[in-house]
Amino acid sequence: MTNDILTTMSTRATAQNVQADPAQVLNAAGGYVFQVDDEARLRRFLVLGTNGGTYYASAKDITFDNFDVLKRMAVADPRRLVDVIVDVSTRGAAPKQNPALFALAYASANGDRGYALSKLHLVARTGTHLFLFAKYVEQFRGWGRGLRVAVSNWYLDKDPDELAYQVVKYRSRS
Repeated sequence: MTNDILTTMSTRATAQNVQADPAQVLNAAGGYVFQVDDEARLRRFLVLGTNGGTYYASAKDITFDNFDVLKRMAVADPRRLVDVIVDVSTRGAAPKQNPALFALAYASANGDRGYALSKLHLVARTGTHLFLFAKYVEQFRGWGRGLRVAVSNWYLDKDPDELAYQVVKYRSRS
């Protein structure tokens, strides 16, 4: 070891708790990271959800942050919000549908309601999904005509065998 303080200065390595670029922002761990855009944050939320939190941030804090992203996207680009929800859901990129159903419920109450409700059948693929969506949507809006029609169409668009399967298989859920 040397006592030469000049050896601690470097442009090749920067400690995590030192801002290396003006575009970096402080994260929950006290380090600096590059900010991701709202769409990337939305995709992260849809895939990972918020249950359990992280070592540095509680599940509640993460949920509030992700809810802010939903609100911003519903105002800035409501169709893109719905398209991202549908993309993540239909590709099977997420282990659980809850975040996608929650986000679609919010989108159906804020932004382009008709467009969001027209995609309900793509995200709510089972009766359990539909009932969870209905639970979430009641947190944001009432049961207007558009929502009633979308839920009715979910049932009417199924052939009798598929509908019977949904009713029998998921009868004790929700």
